Amino acid sequence: MPTSNLVAVSAPPVPKRTIREPFLTASGKSLAKMHQMRSEIGSGLNFVRYGDLMTEVGTTIDSLGRLIRDTEDEDSLPPEITELAACLGSARDSYYASYKLWQIKMKFPEQDSSSEDEEMHNHWSKASDFLDKADAACTRLQKLKP
Repeated sequence: MPTSNLVAVSAPPVPKRTIREPFLTASGKSLAKMHQMRSEIGSGLNFVRYGDLMTEVGTTIDSLGRLIRDTEDEDSLPPEITELAACLGSARDSYYASYKLWQIKMKFPEQDSSSEDEEMHNHWSKASDFLDKADAACTRLQKLKP
């Protein structure tokens, strides 16, 4: 019976994928959507529109999470990326908390909602602060050399 002289050769290592550019693109979409949300909140929007924006924001944030999870070495990410992702996530969470309060107000319209109104505005203010921090982190990330 003939024998084979074939030797298994491992594939060369795949170069580490750089996350900077795809992350900047994806985070730019998230920032734009959140700036749109902040603007529409300031000029007035209805509950349905707010829900639609929440869905769109959630989709953009999910794509950022996938980019980070798909990175070979999450621990070696630049701090600007982790800070930007955290700020965007916190802004989204604050917007979502307001959305839930608005939902409660609509479900129980007969109740005094002044405390919910104040809390909603506090969450919107927090979201705006996180959005400003995300903008600053994005600017720092853009200035990093690839």
